[in-house]
Amino acid sequence: MGARKKQTFIVSENAPSPKSVNSSTAARNLRKSHLGGVIFGCKNSTMKECLLNQLFGLPAQHFSYVKKIDPGLPLFLFNYSDRRLHGIFEAASNGQMNINPYGWTTDGSERTSYPAQDKGFQVEPMGVEEKNEECRHSLSEGQLIIAQLIQEVQELKAFRTEQIQKTSILEQKLMEAEMEIQQLKDCCVMMLEPVSNPSVALVNETVSEVIEELHLDHNESVSEVIDELHLDHNESVFLAGGYDGISCLSSLDLYYPSHDVIKSLKPMSCARSYFSAAQLNNDLYVFGGGSDQDGSEYYDTVESYSLANDQWTPRPSLNQKKGSLAGATIDNKIFAIGGGNNVECLSNVEMLDLDIGRWIPMRSMLQKRFAVGAVELNGALYATGGYDGKDYLMSAERFDPREHSWTKIASMNTKRGSHSLVVFNEKLYVLGGFDGSSTVSSVEIFDPRLGSWMSGEPMKKPRGYFAAGVINESIFVMGGIVGENILETVETYKDGQGWQETQTRTIGKRCFLSAIIL
Repeated sequence: MGARKKQTFIVSENAPSPKSVNSSTAARNLRKSHLGGVIFGCKNSTMKECLLNQLFGLPAQHFSYVKKIDPGLPLFLFNYSDRRLHGIFEAASNGQMNINPYGWTTDGSERTSYPAQDKGFQVEPMGVEEKNEECRHSLSEGQLIIAQLIQEVQELKAFRTEQIQKTSILEQKLMEAEMEIQQLKDCCVMMLEPVSNPSVALVNETVSEVIEELHLDHNESVSEVIDELHLDHNESVFLAGGYDGISCLSSLDLYYPSHDVIKSLKPMSCARSYFSAAQLNNDLYVFGGGSDQDGSEYYDTVESYSLANDQWTPRPSLNQKKGSLAGATIDNKIFAIGGGNNVECLSNVEMLDLDIGRWIPMRSMLQKRFAVGAVELNGALYATGGYDGKDYLMSAERFDPREHSWTKIASMNTKRGSHSLVVFNEKLYVLGGFDGSSTVSSVEIFDPRLGSWMSGEPMKKPRGYFAAGVINESIFVMGGIVGENILETVETYKDGQGWQETQTRTIGKRCFLSAIIL
């Protein structure tokens, strides 16, 4: 959550100095019920970090009332450099000590001087007149402003409650409308009835076979057939771009692995291969990559796709052109990780903040990683393998956004790049890839609780630059390349059943693509 609209109040030049404010505040012994809001301090040099990280801090002696902050309590930020009061913010957590023990320090080498901390996000008050230059008040008058702003927050919460109720009514009407759709219901139920396993529907039934067996008009579109079959989007994966052996692709498809059914969506604005993808706010984001199958020229462009209206939207560009990078999402922020640009392999990391409207450089990884695998697990980023310009890597590292630093973790047992990395049963699964001499089918599993890797059951085929995702407690891998051979098979892994390979008749040959499950 980020700021949407900033309210700024100018405080009188005769307001107490930071020293006098701290002294008076420290002397108070306020109960939690007495807190109408809390004012945190900053300077020009620290204000940007406060807003960027949505984190406020005070010296340790103020923790006696900072710890009484509950989520939802109004917060304010007073800039001692220009005597301005900023807000309002809403507390997103309870007040704690050392949420970020290295906050507001130059390089993280020393502990923060402001350990009494709280997370907060800026809310948009309803009906507050923006008269920044006219709002010159003393601190006693500021208390009246706080009371007025609290009332505005309450009105905003009431408005949100009303909107939730309206949304619930609309969802109920939608469910009632779906229940009225009866076309092909009986036939579809018979065709998709479980055969030997009550939990597994008929597999590898292509759309053309469905049309033939239902005696439908062959001119009817694939999209209409899928809609009539009532296939669940939660059992699908988005396949974007890639290379089919002839040309790079701009296509975007919604693929249902259990039924080997594919639905074509609106294509991207340009062909992309060697790119990465991530999801944010139920939209699909693609970034980087290029339009040549050999990766000779890369993009810095970014675009997002909305399934609700089947439309692509341009987004802020990366800070540099790159390909064979990885992407992941944490706390409504997309991270572009590693990659290369035909000149060098990269260790840098960029973060897209839509509230700011640009990609922000973050702390670089410990190693350069081209064709890297990356994923989010339990609020942390993990990066594995890749190529550093000299050799393929076994190493892996983790980024904790609360500490703003990368930390080395246990290395894999095999060098690999152009592999896939997925989260399955709260563990990391590294799949396939290239080890510097050959493409491999091996699988390794990392349990963060144990901090070590173990070997998993290998895939049926070695493959690199393929797509992978987890649907309904199963891992799916699709396409890929081995040497000059582009694959068109799909493999499925499930605990207790191992890997099963099927020949797809809908995806076709495809590599250098990206897959996302929304």
